[in-house]
Amino acid sequence: MSTEEQPPSIQLTHLPAALETGSGTVLEWLVDRTLHHMREGGFPKRYADMHTAAEAAAYSEIRTTLRSEARRRACAKVQNLAAIVLDIDPAEGRELGQLWHLSAEMMGNTAVGEFLKLPPVAVEHAESAPQTIKAFWLDHYLGGLNNEPANAAELQRTAKVLTETHARVTQSVEALLDELDLRKRDPELVEALDAWTNSPDSQGDIGADKYGWHAGLIHFFEYQGHPLKARRFKYIEESMTVAEFINFSKRLSVHVAESIALLQDPSIETENHVTIFEDSSRDRRYYILQPNGELIICFQKPGQGVKLTTMIPRIDIEYLHKISDECLDGHDRGQLNKLGPYATFIGGSPSMRAKYEKPRTSC
Repeated sequence: MSTEEQPPSIQLTHLPAALETGSGTVLEWLVDRTLHHMREGGFPKRYADMHTAAEAAAYSEIRTTLRSEARRRACAKVQNLAAIVLDIDPAEGRELGQLWHLSAEMMGNTAVGEFLKLPPVAVEHAESAPQTIKAFWLDHYLGGLNNEPANAAELQRTAKVLTETHARVTQSVEALLDELDLRKRDPELVEALDAWTNSPDSQGDIGADKYGWHAGLIHFFEYQGHPLKARRFKYIEESMTVAEFINFSKRLSVHVAESIALLQDPSIETENHVTIFEDSSRDRRYYILQPNGELIICFQKPGQGVKLTTMIPRIDIEYLHKISDECLDGHDRGQLNKLGPYATFIGGSPSMRAKYEKPRTSC
């Protein structure tokens, strides 16, 4: 069935300017804007940052080690000057802790020669005597960073690995977005895209116009560039490709169709735990908990099809009870698609009917 024959995935209070001319469908507009948002909103970089964490850690560890060593050596140089002021042996002074306080004092803006009140010839690097102690320390610090060939080579090597890996991952994500953009009107992909509604992105952004973004593209792709949201993808079978997104959407849609059938025939056998709620505006919320712990969440507006909102893995029955109770109490967790305060249980699996078909007063 073509996109034009499907009910729109979202109900808009007014048409976006892009649709007022009559060109395109709501789904096409939503997909186009979401792909643009993912590309321009930093998704490729966020994803690459996450997936080069090991390389970044290796580079950071070496850089920190080199900086610490260079700092230690530079501080030793300043302590040597402090030892001259105290007229003590530097090694003895360090051992007795006599140089730390004076060294800290010396890190002000006082010139080396002025502070020591000694002829420049008595100061190490006499040609630098007019400089401040802090500048003197910095010279030695930078020298310690740059004058160790082995250390510099290792730092350069890890920096190169990080840069090249980050660029490669970024390019792969940009290629994925290119493929989505190229195939976004293909019937098979359109069918998968049309199974979803709209939602905020992983950062909670819904756009200046408050329409949000395509939930499927956000929850399957863009979420994988968020440190917390990406954790769920450790527990699902599909990888981040266009083909796998299509499979993912189809797989979830099978359970959605079964849940819709429960409204017409409650005797249907199902392994899923299902709760369906409706508010006074006839908006509906679907919760579908599979035996493997995957929780499918859907939303339906009057006169429209049931649309996927998200899927969360590793959920137990207690959590399903919690969010179902919240719907009845007027606290649906939805953001762009949200039930009103007077929701009632209208159907579900046998186990859930036994719990929620009892008379209950909404808060």
